[in-house]
Amino acid sequence: MAPPGQWLKKSAWPDSVPFKLIGFRPDNEEISGAFPAVSARAFVWDNPSAPPSEVTLLRKTLWLLPDNDMGLMVFTGSVPLTHLFDEPIDTLLVGLDDSHSLRELEYYQQVYKSRSVEGAASFEFLKDPELMPEGMPLNVIRDLADHPDSLRYSASAMSEAESERFYQDVQDAIDRQEQQKSEEQETLGDLNVPAAGKEEAGTQWLESKEDTATNVTFLGTDFSGMTLDNKQFRYCMFTGCHFDKATFKDCTFEHCQFTQSDFENSRWNNVHLSGCLFKQAEWQKAAFTHCKWEKSTFEYGVFKHAQFTDNALDNCLINHSDFSLGTFDHCTLNGCFFSETHCDQTQFNQVIITSCIFEKCDGPKACFTESTIEKTSFISSSWVGGRLSHCYLNSLTTGLNTNLSESHFEQCSLNKMGFLKVNLQSSTFINCSMLESCCDKADFSQATLIACDMTAVRLKDANLVHSHWQNTSLQQSMFYNADLRDATFQRCNLAGANLAMISQNMDTRFEHCLTEKTHWIPRRYTVPA
Repeated sequence: MAPPGQWLKKSAWPDSVPFKLIGFRPDNEEISGAFPAVSARAFVWDNPSAPPSEVTLLRKTLWLLPDNDMGLMVFTGSVPLTHLFDEPIDTLLVGLDDSHSLRELEYYQQVYKSRSVEGAASFEFLKDPELMPEGMPLNVIRDLADHPDSLRYSASAMSEAESERFYQDVQDAIDRQEQQKSEEQETLGDLNVPAAGKEEAGTQWLESKEDTATNVTFLGTDFSGMTLDNKQFRYCMFTGCHFDKATFKDCTFEHCQFTQSDFENSRWNNVHLSGCLFKQAEWQKAAFTHCKWEKSTFEYGVFKHAQFTDNALDNCLINHSDFSLGTFDHCTLNGCFFSETHCDQTQFNQVIITSCIFEKCDGPKACFTESTIEKTSFISSSWVGGRLSHCYLNSLTTGLNTNLSESHFEQCSLNKMGFLKVNLQSSTFINCSMLESCCDKADFSQATLIACDMTAVRLKDANLVHSHWQNTSLQQSMFYNADLRDATFQRCNLAGANLAMISQNMDTRFEHCLTEKTHWIPRRYTVPA
């Protein structure tokens, strides 16, 4: 902090502040100038659907660093808490405006929308000029030498042409990405693959009866009903090929690409696939046994009624695919990313899922039995009516309105769950344990929990309306600001629990419960029915 002699006896520094320094240069050369007349703006969103609120920022501190040819302006603001356990804000957007021409709130809302809209280009966040005063020159970081932490850093102003060139490169990258997306959408379903002739390279390879294919292009090749035993394919391309009812035994596929190919009713036994790409492939009723998939990508794949037995999927990318009515038995999924993929009524039996992400995936009535799910995230996904029996879940997180309503958990162990804002409406938990878990703002309305161990679980701001809790341990759990209207607790352990500021009504029941050292503070306002 500056010494008191350098303090300004006002709440903030004015828009225009001149400065003069003497004695920091040889021959007492004077350093003079003025801080730019800019105002910092900050906007916060509590949730993406709500309008933002602006945070007032004051120009509290001015720094002059003549040895580094730098000056700093520090703007300070604060966001008040609504209550003691308030949640962090969802989004913070900051920018700079000319102090004499502040931009409207609608302008910043449009900037936020362009950056957060679904499918936004990856480089939208690098468009700094839209958050800076119009016409203000900017220094940019093109390599390590441009970073202030670099020993080669120069604080001198960058030429306007260099700065414009950098941001033009950013815009060009955005345009290329948008063009690539458009071209991919246009080409989906447009491929017209002719039937393979005798001169086609793939057909010739089949006739040669060789065991290895390298850099071979299979165009419309018909493998239907064939049995391929101990074959090796490396860097091959399969376009419009037919594998229906084909059988693969002890085969290897390395860095191969499959486009618009048909694998219906095919059989795969002890097949190893590494670095492969499958695009628009049909796999209905296919069966995979003792197969290993590594760093492979599936786009627009249809696996309805497919059966996976003792398969290992490592670091695979699955986009826009459908595993509905399929079965996974004794499989392991490690480091896989699923996006916009369907698992309707899919069966997972003794499956181990580790470090996977399910984004915008739907799995209504999916069933997990004796399975393990660890370090995995479900984002913007809907798994309504799912059933989990004798499963172990550890460090599983849900986000962005994930829907697990009407789910049934029985004899499950749930540890370190991140159930923030999850929808568990009308769900059922029987003989389950949930330890060290966060269910803040979760929806347990009309849920039923029987004979569960939920010691020290967080249920702050949770919706427990019409929920039923029976023979459940909630010792030292937190219900702060939760809605317990019409909720019923029978023979539950609430010792040391925090029920401060809860909502309740005449139909809220605590029957034969242990409430030793329970914290009770009534709400100070009524939540509308």
